[in-house]
Amino acid sequence: GGSADAAAVLAGLNQLWNLSLSLSELEALSAKLGADVPFCISGGCARARGIGTELAFLPGAGGSQQGAPPLNLVLFTPHISVSTAAVYHNLNLDHCAWHPEV
Repeated sequence: GGSADAAAVLAGLNQLWNLSLSLSELEALSAKLGADVPFCISGGCARARGIGTELAFLPGAGGSQQGAPPLNLVLFTPHISVSTAAVYHNLNLDHCAWHPEV
């Protein structure tokens, strides 16, 4: 999507122009482009809160957890399209009895 594209452009320009921006500098800069662009900069698996800028990385899932043991994960994606805006608009956590902690 657009957030991944924006992150790729920032990372590419950082390298092309020899800016030597750190990961945290790229994440801060990318947050001005979109809430989930910093995640696309860091990568890995994380639980996002707020508008997507508060990230808690899963142990061993890459991203900011360099050197962590590997995490085996299988992700299934159905062949349907769902609007992110519609999902958040219709989300009601009051109907969820259990909220797992990451």
